Amino acid sequence: MPKTEKNSRQNLLISPGQQSTTRPANYRWLADESSTIWSLPTCLGLQTVLFTIIGYLRLTDTDEGLYLLAAKLVAQGKRLYVDFFFQQMPALPYVYAVWSRLVGLSWISGRMLSVLLSVGLGGLLYWHIERLYSRKVLSCLAVLLYALNNLVIAWHSVVKTYALSNFLLFCAYVLVVSEKKRQIGWKALSGGLLLGLAVDTRLYLIAVTPVLMASLYFSGSRSDGRLKVVWPFIGGLAVGLTPNLLMLLKAPTSYIFDNIGYHLIRSDSSLRHQIFQKIETVLAITNLQGSYDGSGAQFALLGLAALATVLSRTLDRRSLFPFAMSFVLFVTCLVPSPTFPQYFCVCVPYLVIAAVRLVATTAESLNVADSRFRLMRKIGLLLGGLYVLCGLLAFYNYAYRGSGVEGIWRRSNTFDYRLSTVRQVSRELSHLVAKDDPVISFWPGYLVECDCVPQGGTENDFALFVSPKLSPAEAERRKIITDARVRDLLKKHQPRAVVVRSADVWGGWGISYRDALQQNGYKLVRSIGRAEIYVQQYDDRTTVPKGT
Repeated sequence: MPKTEKNSRQNLLISPGQQSTTRPANYRWLADESSTIWSLPTCLGLQTVLFTIIGYLRLTDTDEGLYLLAAKLVAQGKRLYVDFFFQQMPALPYVYAVWSRLVGLSWISGRMLSVLLSVGLGGLLYWHIERLYSRKVLSCLAVLLYALNNLVIAWHSVVKTYALSNFLLFCAYVLVVSEKKRQIGWKALSGGLLLGLAVDTRLYLIAVTPVLMASLYFSGSRSDGRLKVVWPFIGGLAVGLTPNLLMLLKAPTSYIFDNIGYHLIRSDSSLRHQIFQKIETVLAITNLQGSYDGSGAQFALLGLAALATVLSRTLDRRSLFPFAMSFVLFVTCLVPSPTFPQYFCVCVPYLVIAAVRLVATTAESLNVADSRFRLMRKIGLLLGGLYVLCGLLAFYNYAYRGSGVEGIWRRSNTFDYRLSTVRQVSRELSHLVAKDDPVISFWPGYLVECDCVPQGGTENDFALFVSPKLSPAEAERRKIITDARVRDLLKKHQPRAVVVRSADVWGGWGISYRDALQQNGYKLVRSIGRAEIYVQQYDDRTTVPKGT
């Protein structure tokens, strides 16, 4: 190792007890040990408050409905891929189903688990940075960059795969990427197991396996054999992926279609259009072409800081592996078609680690009496202010305004995406429909907090989207309802009630069944925003139709 780099590492890794006598003069401005404001409990508390507030206020995401309903069905004993169509890996419904058994299933309880996972990731990030640099202020900076990132605010606060998969992946990263030259076997084993569980939540996370294995390989001792520490990791990964083998044996064709086949046919775009759409997404998340919600500048700032870190002369493995993780994840997120900005929230923790490294090396290289230090401090404060402003803008957009939020194509639709509105529709369904009566809801989120059950094949709002691409026989095998099947059910009066949304809200294709509903004796008894509840016939449980 070059002498300058060795000195740099020694300065950054000074133990707290040595700081008062050995810390370089140009590094003293980062002194933080005398104040409890930089402590881990403070950071955890502030994160908990922030994520809890956004969890309560966040406008509903369309995919949350299918994830929460899947968790509800699993808690009731239904089986993924066998009893209903589910186009993701299996971990999330089972984890949230276990959670629902402990605290009850609701929109808020589901989001609170996401909050806990997000806070846990932030706590691990704090611990990891403090372990690298022995500076609490740098740890707090990392937590601030993470918790106020627009992608984290938007997608870690909802019931989707991101909070769970990103937490598990970061746990694996912290265990595997070590500063020590000799890895402990149980850490490698546990890291592989956690990576397997992360892949059980989000399939494409398997792409980072080579990065983590490379970290293990280069941290091993040559005398003991570097491959020796890799094998426990591989064993843990195999154990973590075992649940998929069991599900594959139970329903091989459905498992393969739901996790792979569906994603291969979901887009009808040409290769040229897909490439153009991916470029647009990259420009959006970096704010080069205007982000979806106006806060994409954060990703660009973190990316530039991480790039500057790996291009610096003081580059070491502490910067290389988080950058490698973020780069591999970034490329992997571009693979699905279409590509959505939300995918890239998985890159944020690793970009933050690399960005904090840049702050640390810059602080070490500048003298407080130097004019360059004052200039860099002003630039840092300006960029920091911009970063915080973008985070607050994202918070406001996803909690209230809805401008540019994915799925909300018009600001007037925000009423339909508020939790209070969704829960009101659920309460009306519980009043109008008896327990365990079958209901067709073209958006499954309305069935999360009511006792009625989804009509078979309608558990997933992507069913009618993909069914035209399948033969009727194949759609039936995959537990995917078709247009013809819906119309047949209405003729037979099998669903007790039907919930549709207007065409300018996601799931709006249900509006095309208005005529069929009226022709088959279904009556509109409630209109809540753009949601319409049709009931088969009047009885003593229905009241005079009213609009709200």
